[in-house]
Amino acid sequence: MKRLVYLYELDSVRNSKKEIVLGQQALFEEIVKKGNTVVLSYNQLTDSEAFLYAVKNPDTYAEILKLFSLGVLKVSRYGEINTPSKYIQNAIEKCNVPDKNAFLFSGLPVRCTEKELLFKIQKALQYSDVESLQTLCDNTLGDDEKKRLEYIKRFVEMILTMSLDSSSGNPAKTSSKKSFTEFLELIHSVIAQSRITKQYSSMPAAIKILKNIEAAIRNTPNGNALIQNRTIWISHINKLKNTEAACLAEAIIDLCYNYTVEDSISNVSKRYDAGNITLFQNDFLKRLKNYWILYQENNHIFHTGDSNTTQIHEIPLPPWDTAVRIISEDQKLEKYEKTKSFSLSQTPRATDCAKEKKLWNKRLAHQMLSRLQTAFIYIFVFCGVNYLMGLIQENFLGLFNSLILNEIMQICGSTVFATIIFGIIGSLISKWFHLPDILESVQSIGIGIKDLYRIVSFPKKNSLKHARKV
Repeated sequence: MKRLVYLYELDSVRNSKKEIVLGQQALFEEIVKKGNTVVLSYNQLTDSEAFLYAVKNPDTYAEILKLFSLGVLKVSRYGEINTPSKYIQNAIEKCNVPDKNAFLFSGLPVRCTEKELLFKIQKALQYSDVESLQTLCDNTLGDDEKKRLEYIKRFVEMILTMSLDSSSGNPAKTSSKKSFTEFLELIHSVIAQSRITKQYSSMPAAIKILKNIEAAIRNTPNGNALIQNRTIWISHINKLKNTEAACLAEAIIDLCYNYTVEDSISNVSKRYDAGNITLFQNDFLKRLKNYWILYQENNHIFHTGDSNTTQIHEIPLPPWDTAVRIISEDQKLEKYEKTKSFSLSQTPRATDCAKEKKLWNKRLAHQMLSRLQTAFIYIFVFCGVNYLMGLIQENFLGLFNSLILNEIMQICGSTVFATIIFGIIGSLISKWFHLPDILESVQSIGIGIKDLYRIVSFPKKNSLKHARKV
């Protein structure tokens, strides 16, 4: 049974080298090793370094785009903004503020002061004309600037493709959604009921910080609306001294934000049941523990304030070409079997998780065996057809030579005539029976073995301290 999953590991604030690695691993594991569909928020699509790292790489960009078209990567619609293109166009409009020098998005290296570039991006999105951005990449630019503009072009192309492809979109949630402050209240309740202060000595001070900030925001004009905005909370925390309590308060706000986003997504499968406080408590405490470990090991930095610079990391990416092949083959198999056993489930992911993983592993094994079996059958048929053609050709040449008395004509004519005739017949047989080239069949076996090795040897999230329990 497939699940629609929102990944906290792809939060836009998780942008250290370690966190990008963990985000890519989480994405690969959900899609390839669990058979789930990952849904992104608009914020993750435009600001998550952990997601966008594979888009920035020209070698993996096409594969990420393909995963969207296959429907295993989706973007959640929200409110009246029904396409990613519209979301970015709205952001560009808001960016047209005098003297604003921030990046449009942290994942898109365009500053609000680059009016001409922003105008071209906006027009490209409005008229679905990504080629109009090609004129930006002329030969007079330096290598770094060329790479930046080429990435912007790829990003806009991805946004346009997704906006036009219904399979990459997840419909907006129409039922009730919990607000940021409702989740924060729930978290306060969980902390009060648990013995969490034994693990986090700074927790009482962190809670006090959050209570003070909440009161301060509510006392400002439009406070009831602003209090639902994570950025407002973080800006207040950044005004405080950089203490462990302030960092812990920020960690709670980040998790609260992700719970809110996850709850706003239709058909999403959560790790907790909204009506079960114990499941929510267990989930929150595990997430906080993993997040705090990243901070303690200097793999996440809180209290950084606003940053207009992006960090460049050299990170090995998961084998996304394998992911494309696995999902493509699975969808072919599913279509052939006409099965609906893999419909989306919304039950908590803690329920039947091991059973679902086992079923998906069986499905993967079946797929691999089918791919190898098909390749071997093609090789066998190819060899059989060639052997049969050889026998026919041998008899044909005997008949041809008996009719032609001139020895030179026998040699020249039989060779040329036989090559042409049997070449045509061989091609027709291959076309009729859809036989691939012998080299293609051998390569197919090699690729199947490579994909199997990659999946088996791929690092388990469980092996990392920060892993979520499967």
